[in-house]
Amino acid sequence: MIAFRSIKTVTLLVCWMMAWPSIAETRIALVIGNGAYESIGALPNPPNDMELMRSTLKSLDFEVLTAVDVDMDGMKTAIQEFGRRLEAAAPDTVALFYYAGHGLQADGINFLVPTDAAIMRETDIAVETINLDWVIDQMEFAGNRMNIVILDACRNNPIVRSMRSGTRGLAQIDAPRGTLIAYATAPGAVAVDGVGRNSPYSAALARNLQIPGLAVEEVFRQTRVDVLDATGGDQVPWEASSLTGAFYFKEGEPSSIAAVDAAAKSAVEPQAHVALQQELVFWQSIKDSDDPALFEDYLARYPHGAYEQIALSRYKALSSTSPSRRAEDVAVIDELDRLMYVQERANFRAEPSAKASIITTLDPGIEVQVNGIVADDSWYRVTLEGDQLAFVWQPLLGLSAPAVDVASLAAIKGSQSPPPLDLTGLWSGQYRCQQDVVGVTIDLLEHDDRSLEGVFSFFPLPGSPSFPEGSYALVGQIDSRRHQVDLKSTDWIDRSFGLQRHDLRGEIGNGETIIAGRVLTTGCTEFTLVRQD
Repeated sequence: MIAFRSIKTVTLLVCWMMAWPSIAETRIALVIGNGAYESIGALPNPPNDMELMRSTLKSLDFEVLTAVDVDMDGMKTAIQEFGRRLEAAAPDTVALFYYAGHGLQADGINFLVPTDAAIMRETDIAVETINLDWVIDQMEFAGNRMNIVILDACRNNPIVRSMRSGTRGLAQIDAPRGTLIAYATAPGAVAVDGVGRNSPYSAALARNLQIPGLAVEEVFRQTRVDVLDATGGDQVPWEASSLTGAFYFKEGEPSSIAAVDAAAKSAVEPQAHVALQQELVFWQSIKDSDDPALFEDYLARYPHGAYEQIALSRYKALSSTSPSRRAEDVAVIDELDRLMYVQERANFRAEPSAKASIITTLDPGIEVQVNGIVADDSWYRVTLEGDQLAFVWQPLLGLSAPAVDVASLAAIKGSQSPPPLDLTGLWSGQYRCQQDVVGVTIDLLEHDDRSLEGVFSFFPLPGSPSFPEGSYALVGQIDSRRHQVDLKSTDWIDRSFGLQRHDLRGEIGNGETIIAGRVLTTGCTEFTLVRQD
């Protein structure tokens, strides 16, 4: 053990563990956790996050240098020693830098904040903090095979309020060749410190680092999915990568998704293994339930559990309704009271879904009593004869009756309403999520009621060669008036670990040969599909 002391007499610990025979490269990491800030907001979790990452990386055969609650001198000493260790190491070294604590940006440059930083104005930043570029320079200068920089450093920062720019979070920077830079949240956004012992990002990352057979890019992709789940979509981890080689934190190959989940939850401190297994079993038994009492029970048993945020969100969503409510009532309904008219032949369903069973089909011109609308404005809830509730797709009702009678409507339908759009067939194109450019094909089948079902298949493109393949089922609905299509994902067909399913909304154009629109997932952008012959 070697110790370095800063002015604040904070110790830097160096730990070493023999490598597994299957791992040839040298692995060296520096892990810093700053929480005990003197003049800005203290953070309870970074020291815990540092310890979690230390133990995790040590178990993965990294030589780990650690520094906790360090001032400016302590941070500089730790980073310089890290650079010297890398310089002295073999060329095939994998270097990893992890930082948890306050971080900020100014003029597009990122800075890490020591515990003794006294920042009264924006011009103080350069002298009171550590420039992230300097850290990366230390790693680049050593000429390592691979550098990984992990920043759980965009936590809510009171310094920002005194800055003229008011810019939150960290700035996105390009990763030098052979480097991956991972952010706990998207550029310019704020990460969550967490209500448990660890931040959502560090807790998820530590689990996924321990999963056998995941390439480095897959580890961070799965971490992104876990953090999105834990924060209800509020926090979106981000990466910038220019890696040119493969790297696995842990050798092996998971036998199934269930095995991966089990490995992820048990890959923490050994003394917590049994408790986490019990928590996982309990969570798996309730996660798909509509009974709020079960989620309340989980929160009582595991007040700082791995699924705390998800359980709390589910409990709040369900607790205001009766456990005996009908399935369709799970949707949020805004109350209405109006008479409306069927505009064209329409199916009235048991639930607000194109997959739901059909209660009845009504012809154009029939008057119906509308008593509610689903919150996303996609389905009306109506009262049929016998006080039976049903749901109908929103574009199929209007405030006035059709201009022609039912008998003549079919003969002159083309002059009174848009012609039906035929989307049946194979479509191909691409979309972008985070830094990944993804290829996609969608095989669609259109039904008589304008509903759709299909298969969404994705695959890597040259810009993202490490992206996996997979597929899942879709359902959807066509709005002929707006030339718009909505596609919602349902079930996995060929699941790829670490990925989310996506919903799509697009405009139909160029004679029904192109669909273009947005991927309705945070961090994703536009998609374009072209009909195939």
